[in-house]
Amino acid sequence: MQMITRFSGVTAATCLLPLVPSCGPSAETKAVVAAGFEREAQERRDLRESVQQAAANGKAFADEIRRDCTSPNLRAAREAVSRASQIVGAVQFEAPTRMTVGGAMLNVADIAKRKGCPEVARAIYDEVVANFVGALMPRCASALLSASRIFARVN
Repeated sequence: MQMITRFSGVTAATCLLPLVPSCGPSAETKAVVAAGFEREAQERRDLRESVQQAAANGKAFADEIRRDCTSPNLRAAREAVSRASQIVGAVQFEAPTRMTVGGAMLNVADIAKRKGCPEVARAIYDEVVANFVGALMPRCASALLSASRIFARVN
């Protein structure tokens, strides 16, 4: 009798015959599971690096004296949060990780808004709504997006 078990996104066949000592995952199955764990670890490292780059570049942009919406620091921060968003979108990470990435995106958007770059901020806010809120509740996402646009016109 065999049962399929799931290890962090990787499927492995395991045997449920406790009386047969040789029963267990094959070397090939162990290799697939190990590769899956390594891939997930690499994705987490890439995600952590992207969030750290977004924070560092966002802070550097906030510390700039003049307002420049084409700043290399702002561009690098946007690229870092977009990369993190793509990683989170491609892999089913747990809620705290998704919230960390969403928070990093909101931080960059808030800095852009404070520095006088509303178009950049709006693009990042829209991406947060589409990728994080939209994935959970599509109707709420469209309502939030509409409300945010109305709020932007009023203020």
